[in-house]
Amino acid sequence: MTRIRMKDDNLSKLFNYTLRREWFSAGFLKTIGVFAVKKHIADLIRKHGDFECMVVNENGRYVRLAHAEIPVEVGIDKDSKISSLRFAAPIPTRRSLSSHIAAISSLPGVSSVLVARGDHIVAEHNVDTPLAVGSAFKLTVLRVIMDIVRTGHLTWDTIVPLKDDFRSVSGGILRYWPNNSLLTLDTLVNLMIAESDNTAADVLIGIAGRGKMEAMSPRNIPFLTTREAFLLKSPDNDDVAAKWHGAGILEKRAILELLQGSPPADSDLQNITSGIEWFYTAKELWRLLDETHSHQSLQINSGPVEKLGWKQVAFKGGSELGVLSLCTFLISEDESASCVIATWNGGTQLDQERLILPFRGIVRILATSSLSSDNSAVD
Repeated sequence: MTRIRMKDDNLSKLFNYTLRREWFSAGFLKTIGVFAVKKHIADLIRKHGDFECMVVNENGRYVRLAHAEIPVEVGIDKDSKISSLRFAAPIPTRRSLSSHIAAISSLPGVSSVLVARGDHIVAEHNVDTPLAVGSAFKLTVLRVIMDIVRTGHLTWDTIVPLKDDFRSVSGGILRYWPNNSLLTLDTLVNLMIAESDNTAADVLIGIAGRGKMEAMSPRNIPFLTTREAFLLKSPDNDDVAAKWHGAGILEKRAILELLQGSPPADSDLQNITSGIEWFYTAKELWRLLDETHSHQSLQINSGPVEKLGWKQVAFKGGSELGVLSLCTFLISEDESASCVIATWNGGTQLDQERLILPFRGIVRILATSSLSSDNSAVD
């Protein structure tokens, strides 16, 4: 790890001097502007304390404030002016594990968090409470497909045609692809997990069959495709959703049959409907990640998880209106495993940073401490 002295780094002066227009390229000034940078830096300092130094390591460059490190990417043009600037989500550095758990447990609505080392839970809140998890349900789809390949019924090279019946909305690129486009099973799984492609997920559910999903996740019966969930949440189908909430399993299956052939709903026009979702406990998500973390699809996109200090990072998240779920399985250099699951159901549009920050703080503590005591970080 290298600390960069203020005079040696273009970024340091942003935190230590009055910002000047001549530090930035003409293109940057036109698209972003000095005022936006000044406001963002002031917000970072207000939330996370005064600037201390710049830190550079094998994972990139960080601004170290009193209570957090902020990953940052900066572009410098040929005239040594700042041409691009991006601050990622902060990583809390001076809080304890218990304070991060408390921050998550005190979120408005309902939340859960599980922190595990090996086979043991070292911190928890509401880990047996089923919560809506958004696209984190795709871990079940991955688990089922891995089983199908393991038994030899399909291979990762199996070619699958894209059909309009499985075309979903939002999330991913396949919804734009032509009918009958040919995709391998491997490509579908990678898109479903790494890009959270909803159409890819629905194609895979169709391949495996709803019954296999329900056997793996009996709480979620009928096991919805993303297309079905969006249709049920659409304001155009309020009457259908009302029937769904009071219906039994057979009635719900009949409702889904009636929806077959309906055009995909507009994902920008969705109701917050707590009963139309995929529900999992933190323990169930832990089990799913334990069984799937070795698959490459979970290692493509690490989401908000900092990779520094880990040999392998598996991640899957999920978000919808009023829902945010973050799930990571981590392998250290000595091959020991850790897992962090955090889910928040708020019933409204969530301020996602309120869950992401303590989640990142927990991962940082796991990467730098044996957790032999709760004083593994300083409040």
